[in-house]
Amino acid sequence: MPDADLPAFAGNTSPAVSAEPGPRIEEPADGAGAPGHPPPDPVDGAAAPPDGRGVPTARRDRRGPAGLTLSAAALTCFLLVALLGPSVMQPVLPGSAGQPPYSLVAHPSAHLVIALTVAGVVLAVAGLALCALAARRGWMFRPRLLLVAGAVAAGAFALMPPVGSADHLNYAAYGRMAVTGNDPYVTTARSLPADPVAHAVQDWRDTPTVYGPIATAQQTFASLVGGTSVRLTVFVMSLTNALAFVAAGLLLYRTARGDPRRELRAVLLWIANPLLLFELVGGAHNDVLAIAFAVAGLVAFGLPDPLRPRPRDGRSVSRCVSAGILIGAGAAIKINVAIAGGGPLLVLVAEWWRTRGTGEAGHRTGLGPTAAR
Repeated sequence: MPDADLPAFAGNTSPAVSAEPGPRIEEPADGAGAPGHPPPDPVDGAAAPPDGRGVPTARRDRRGPAGLTLSAAALTCFLLVALLGPSVMQPVLPGSAGQPPYSLVAHPSAHLVIALTVAGVVLAVAGLALCALAARRGWMFRPRLLLVAGAVAAGAFALMPPVGSADHLNYAAYGRMAVTGNDPYVTTARSLPADPVAHAVQDWRDTPTVYGPIATAQQTFASLVGGTSVRLTVFVMSLTNALAFVAAGLLLYRTARGDPRRELRAVLLWIANPLLLFELVGGAHNDVLAIAFAVAGLVAFGLPDPLRPRPRDGRSVSRCVSAGILIGAGAAIKINVAIAGGGPLLVLVAEWWRTRGTGEAGHRTGLGPTAAR
C-alpha cells in the first residue's frame, strides 16, 4: 500500500498527504497545537490570547504577586506606626482613653517609628512599580478584592490616631472656635489658652484657619460631637475623611467599569495605594475631602449618564454646572483644588474652537455643539 494511503499517527512527524485532490494540510512544527501538545506561549511582551469574552487572559507574572506582597508589607509598617501609640510620629490626643481612636501605649522609640515609616515608603514604591510593570505585560488580579482591601485599610487607619502630622489638632481647634462663638478666620489657638482643645495645638498656634467654609463646617460638626475631647473630635474628622477616600475610590473604579485592566489600575493607584492610605487617611488630612469633591466633578463632566444620555449636539448645561459645583466645593475646602477645573475648561474651549466656524448653535453648553464628547 502506498505511504499516502496510511493514516497519520501522532508520532509521525512527516506531513500528512491526502490521496484525494484538495489543499495540502501540514501539521504544525514540533507538534505544536497537535493533540497532547499545549499551544505555544505568547511572545514575551505580546498580549495574551483573549478568553471567550474577548478579555485578554492573565499571564503568570511573578512581578505582580511580588508587588502586592511588598505593598502589603508597606501597609503593615504604616499601620504599626499608628498602632504603637504616641511617638515622634504620632501626637498625643487628650481625652478619655475609652474613646476612639484606639492604639497601644507602647512608647516606641523615635528610631523605630521612623525606620518603620521609611521602610513602608520604600516597600510601597517598589510594590507599586512592580504591579504597574506586571499589569503592562498582561498580569491581572481581581480589582474588587483590592477595592475591598483598600476600604478595610482605610477603616483601620480611621480607628487609630493620625500619624505623620499634627494638622488634625489645628482642625479640632478651628472647629472648637466656631462652636464657642469665635471666628476661626481671625482667632488663633494662642488666644484661647484656657480651652482644652485649642491648648492641644502644637503647630501654627498663631495662625487662624486658612481653609474654606466646607472644611470649617466639617470641623464644626466634629467639635459638636467631640465637645472638649480632642480625641473624639479628631476621630469624627478621621472617619469622615476615610469615608471620602473610599467614595473617591469607588468613583474612580466606576469610571473604569467594564475594562478589567483599567479597573486594576484605578484601584492600585488610589484606594489600594499604601502611600495614599498613609498620607491622606492615616494622616487625617482634609485634602482627601477636597479631592473627593474634585473627583466627583470630573466624573460628572466626563462620564455619560446612563439615565440621561448625552445629547448628540453636546454635553448638557446641567452636567457642566454640576461639575463646576462639585469642583468648586473641593476648592471651598482647599483653594488649590480649583486647578482641577482647568481640565474641563480646556476641553470645552477646545471644542468651541474647533466648531466655531461651522455655524452650529452651541445651545447646550454655550461653548460649542460637540463640547467634550
